[in-house]
Amino acid sequence: MRFLDRNGGETKAKLKAALHQLARDQREQLIVTAPDGAPVACYALVEAERNLQVPLLRLADHAIAPTLGRQLLWHLREQARTRGCSVVDITDPHLPPHLQNIARREHYQHVGDHWYAVVVDQIGTGAEISAATTQAYRQAGLAAAPLIPARIDADTAHHYERVWWPAKIIDSELPHFAVLIRPVWSSELFGVPAPLLKRRADLAFGREQVYFRSGRNSTLTTPSRILWYMSSSRRDGPAAIIGTSLLDGITTGTPDELFTAYGHYGVYHLANIYDAARDGRAQVLQLSDTELFPKPVDRKNYDRLLRIHKGPQSIQSPVNVSPELFTAIYRLGQG
Repeated sequence: MRFLDRNGGETKAKLKAALHQLARDQREQLIVTAPDGAPVACYALVEAERNLQVPLLRLADHAIAPTLGRQLLWHLREQARTRGCSVVDITDPHLPPHLQNIARREHYQHVGDHWYAVVVDQIGTGAEISAATTQAYRQAGLAAAPLIPARIDADTAHHYERVWWPAKIIDSELPHFAVLIRPVWSSELFGVPAPLLKRRADLAFGREQVYFRSGRNSTLTTPSRILWYMSSSRRDGPAAIIGTSLLDGITTGTPDELFTAYGHYGVYHLANIYDAARDGRAQVLQLSDTELFPKPVDRKNYDRLLRIHKGPQSIQSPVNVSPELFTAIYRLGQG
């Protein structure tokens, strides 16, 4: 059996009994297969008092295991948020060692026989986010979260927002930008608008992405937060702000250099990067934790917000956005 923990003393009989018990309890179960059809992961989920419990989580030894492991742990956070849960609680006593290593890097906390991740679905001040996180920690039986002071530096805010995703700390030094993206690329990268062809599984299921653009007229800095302003098109309709991402890194270079280093992460071909480049130079944005708005903010609503909060009228190249305007857009986009 591909998912048997032989080194941990698990027997085939024990694993079969656990699977049968999950089936009898009608737990939600899923098997993930590789492009070659081989089963590479399986998990089971159950909701209990705002906790998303994961009694089974296995990852087979396969070439795509490192990438898939990160995607699965990110997917569990997304599932928790969708279901209104504030804690992911992995209780599988036979969690594979390589998946444990990935969980540590993905900021899951190992306490006893549990691996926890908190999901703080709130935008607010550092003090408000700390209070919400402490409530989630106590729900999992953990100690209080650290108190985040006002005007905390961008690197620290970026760290906490990744650990407590989708938390947004609005009184930190983390800057905000709006970036233009054409529908053809937002469709490939984010699935908005819906693509005509099926997206690559690693893009549809992943926590990290990259986006190639011209290196000219860039005010972007890292770490920071991006609002994605999708331009209008005849097929896809009027322009709208469709979501937000954390910007983790920026690299500028020739199209060949960038494609060699990052091409396997993105949706561009080398020719597309040459088209985007100016004076032989292009830029790659390294992104994480993208959230798509359930209700994209169209130009009419954006202009309405500009009458209350100062902000850029034109978003043809990356532009700064105030924390107040970001907060208003985010809340409107969340519905």
